[in-house]
Amino acid sequence: MSAVWIDLRDIEAAIHWWQLYISPGDTAPLKALMKIKNQMILQGTEFLEESAMSLEALAAFERWIATLPDSPCIAICSTSVGDNVCTGCGRSFEEITRWTVMTPAEKRSVWRRITQQASSLRFTPEYADRLIERSR
Repeated sequence: MSAVWIDLRDIEAAIHWWQLYISPGDTAPLKALMKIKNQMILQGTEFLEESAMSLEALAAFERWIATLPDSPCIAICSTSVGDNVCTGCGRSFEEITRWTVMTPAEKRSVWRRITQQASSLRFTPEYADRLIERSR
């Protein structure tokens, strides 16, 4: 497996989540994430390899990730009919089959890519409208 890169914007989102939901006596996870963010800013980099994170920062990052939707699947899978990339969620066949064994950072990396590409049905206005209707 190739290196997994964590986006500075995800680190910032995790920090924001910890700031909102942190208990007053538990500042160590927030401090670990802030240290990573500061290092990235000082180095002028937008991405950090997952393996370069301290265990405490990685645990705090993964706890934030656990609050997000796990899978981008929308139950319209075209890989079952032979497509290399699912037209429903935008993941590759390999990403779909490995999903349950991927690390949280690997999953977040896939989420980031498919969101930036926004080429799958998940990111169409029709799908968003369907979600709004379903929530009413």
